[in-house]
Amino acid sequence: MKGPDNPKQYIPDPETAPIVKRIFEMYASGIGIVKICDRLSTEKVVAPSVYAFQKTGSRCGNPDLNRSYHWAQTPFAGYSPIRNMWEIP
Repeated sequence: MKGPDNPKQYIPDPETAPIVKRIFEMYASGIGIVKICDRLSTEKVVAPSVYAFQKTGSRCGNPDLNRSYHWAQTPFAGYSPIRNMWEIP
């Protein structure tokens, strides 16, 4: 999320930061992307595109509101939340 005083500064979203940290920890410990997605889905962690839609109304990432907990294992239209994390500069 963007900083309140500086829109060019990104700050961690306190609601999602623990999930992001956990994803990085799982990956660093050798758990693959498919297993990470399966775990998040099983634990009913809301998918990023659905979370964004719920917070802002944005349909970025093509949220599937019928499957709120489905984490895409393979890219859909070039987007997969887990795979894209490793490409963040």
